[in-house]
Amino acid sequence: MSNTDLEIALKKELSDAALGYPIGWPNQFFDANAFPYLVVQLLRGSTTRLGTNGADQEYNQGIFQISVMVEKGSSTRKANEICDEVKAVFPAGLRISLATGHCDILRNPVAEAGYTDDAAWRTPISIYYRAKF
Repeated sequence: MSNTDLEIALKKELSDAALGYPIGWPNQFFDANAFPYLVVQLLRGSTTRLGTNGADQEYNQGIFQISVMVEKGSSTRKANEICDEVKAVFPAGLRISLATGHCDILRNPVAEAGYTDDAAWRTPISIYYRAKF
């Protein structure tokens, strides 16, 4: 498994959910001129072995972060409703198949505190994962 396989699989899971919101993918042009929309980031963590044996399998832990973007000054209600929709796509225990191996969602996603981001209100959702290499 590679980090590329992991990113493709997580992005596909979100895309296949067909929530109906435009999505800004990492390092791809996105014209954010209409609200609401989602912004995706993959915050990679460290690669570890769960055992002490050097031959044990490697795992990569990190955070798949999806930010819900709504118009600033439009209340937080819409952002919170969209957060609930996104969180439902990645429940704790979900196993996503990769080209080789799998990715497990470790716990239910967490909607972090929202904040002002230019003309938008951003509410990040943190999705904690562990991928088997």
